Formats: sequence, C-alpha cells, structure tokens
Amino acid sequence: MDIHKPKAAHSWREFAVEIGTIIVGILIALSLEQAVEWAHGQREVAETRETLHSELARDLGVLEFIGLQDACLDARVNLLEAWADGRAQLSPRGLTSMENRPLMPVIRFTAWDVAKTGAVAAHMPVADRLRYADVYERLGTASAILQSERDAWRELGRFSGADRLDAEQARRLKEDLGMIRSGEASRRFNMIDHEQHIRALGVKPSLPKFPPGRTARDLCGPVK
Repeated sequence: MDIHKPKAAHSWREFAVEIGTIIVGILIALSLEQAVEWAHGQREVAETRETLHSELARDLGVLEFIGLQDACLDARVNLLEAWADGRAQLSPRGLTSMENRPLMPVIRFTAWDVAKTGAVAAHMPVADRLRYADVYERLGTASAILQSERDAWRELGRFSGADRLDAEQARRLKEDLGMIRSGEASRRFNMIDHEQHIRALGVKPSLPKFPPGRTARDLCGPVK
C-alpha cells in the first residue's frame, strides 16, 4: 500500500486553507461532542424530573392518606378528653399499640436530596430547581409537624393500664391531647398550600393503601 505524504503548502493562501480546514474540523468535532453531552444531560433531567414527580406524588398521597383518618382522630381525642375529665370510662391497656394511633407514613426526600447535589442540577433550568426547592421546603415543614403528632400520640402510652387517672395524670393527658390537636390543625392548614404547589408541577397524589386489617375509621371505634 502506498503512503502519500502530505504536500507542503506552496503559498500562504494554501497554508491558510489547510489551517482553516483543520480548525473547522475541530469546531465540528467539539460541536458534536457538546450536542451529545447536551442530549445526555436532557435525558438525565427528564429521568430526574420523573423520579421527583413520583416521590412528590407519594408524599402528597401520604398527606391525603393521613387526612382520611382525621374525622376518627377527632373522635378518639374527644373520647380521651372525656376520660381525662371523668366523663367516660375506657380500658387503656392498649394505648401503646399501633391500633390505637393514626397511621402516619413518613414523607420522603431521597430523590430531591440526590438531584439537588448531583450533576443533573447543572442541566436543569434554574426556575425548575427553585420550584422544586420551594415544594420540598414546604414538605420539610409538613414532615416536622407530622413528627410532633407522632410523638404526641406515643406519649399517650404513659397512661396505658391506668383505669383511673389522678389529677396530675389527667392534666398531663390533656396537655398531650392539646399537642395532638395543635399538630393536626397545623397539618390541615398547611395541607391546602402544599397540595396547590405540588399540583402546580403537574403532580397528582398516589394514595398508599392501608395495611391489612386497618381502615381510615379505626379510631372511630373503642380503644382496643
């Protein structure tokens, strides 16, 4: 096979043409590389957005799932207040069991925690990042409120087995129930705001299922 040596340029014009050809080739190669990187970045953004929406759909579903129990939650708190006042009798042996507390799944932030710190964030429009950051900040508030509700319900376990409450126990029980009512009111108030901002992203709630044997009306029944 014959190897042809490059011909030397015989004039500045030929030299300029050769240099220009090389530069154009380099620019085309760089442009193609950038186009491939851009397309790859857009695919990652689309996948990340889909993952975020799936997580937000679950989180919104969790808030609505908890809200389904609120009517019975109020009934249970009313019953416990009547017990504290001596106006009702109940068998409190199971106050520590899950059957006597509302089901409150946790709100998740995993997808956002990964997305906001990874390379994908650099490809996502700033306006989108700000919208997601705002929504997750609101969900952080909701998560804190839910945790305070969970803690207050767990505190009721201190009265387990106390068929009759003395004055100090009744006072402490009313304090715990006040914390439950406060947390519930905050959650209900903020739920409207959270739902509006999440739905503005095009997300619909994905409502989780109650565990076997549990319903939204469990707390409407007697203490088990």
